[in-house]
Amino acid sequence: MAPALVGTKTVAISGIKVNAPTKTVYDLGESFDTTGMTVTASYEDGTEDVVDLSKVIITGFDSSKVTEKQTVTVKYAGKTATFDVEIRNIIIPEPEPTHADGLANEMAEDGKWYVYRDNAVDYGYTGLAANEYGWFMVVNGAVDFGYTGLAANEYGWFMVVNGAVDFGYTGLAANEYGWFMVVNGALDFTYNGLVQNEYGWWKVTAGKVDFNYNGFATNEYGTWYVRGGKVDFSYHM
Repeated sequence: MAPALVGTKTVAISGIKVNAPTKTVYDLGESFDTTGMTVTASYEDGTEDVVDLSKVIITGFDSSKVTEKQTVTVKYAGKTATFDVEIRNIIIPEPEPTHADGLANEMAEDGKWYVYRDNAVDYGYTGLAANEYGWFMVVNGAVDFGYTGLAANEYGWFMVVNGAVDFGYTGLAANEYGWFMVVNGALDFTYNGLVQNEYGWWKVTAGKVDFNYNGFATNEYGTWYVRGGKVDFSYHM
C-alpha cells in the first residue's frame, strides 16, 4: 500500500528516499521542476509518510554550466537523499535563409530580380546567373533587362538579349574583343565559314570574324572574294 501524507509524528525519522522528478535533463538557464518528484520519510516504527515538498530543502541544482551528471540533494529532518540530473547546452537550430544563394525566382518588392549570397543581396556580383526561368545578365546584384550583348560564365560566352540568354539566337555578335559566331545562344569557337549580318557577309575563323583575311571563301551559295574579312561583291577577276 502506497504511503500517504499524514500529520506530524513523534516517532523519530530513520531516513528518507526520493523519487526523481519527471524532468531530469535541463537546458542551460532552465529552472528546477519538481513535477513528479516525491519524498518519503521512513520512521523507526517501520511506517512511512509522503513528505510535503514545501518542507524539504533542495540543493545542488545549478543550470548555469553544462554537465552530464549533477547530483541534487534533498534534505528533510536532518536526513538526505540524492538523484542526478543533466545540464546540456542549448542547441539553437540555424534559421532557414529567407533567400537561398543565387538568383531568386521571385522579384523583390521593387520589381527587381536579385542575386543573393548568405541571405543578402550580393551587390558586388556582375555576370550571368540562372533561376528556374533561364539565364540572366546581372549587373551589381540585379538582373539588367536592358542589357544586350555577349556575356561569359564558367561554361562559355553567351548571347544576351534584353537581359536574358537567348538560346534560340544564331548569328554574329560583338563585344570589346571582336565579332563572334554564336550558335544556339553560345559562342562557337569551332565555327569556320561565311556568316551574314546586317552589314554584309563575313569570314569567320575559329568562331571569330577575321578582319585580316584577304582571299577566297566558299559557302552554299558559291565562292567569294573576301577583303578585310568582308565579302567584296565588287571584286572581279
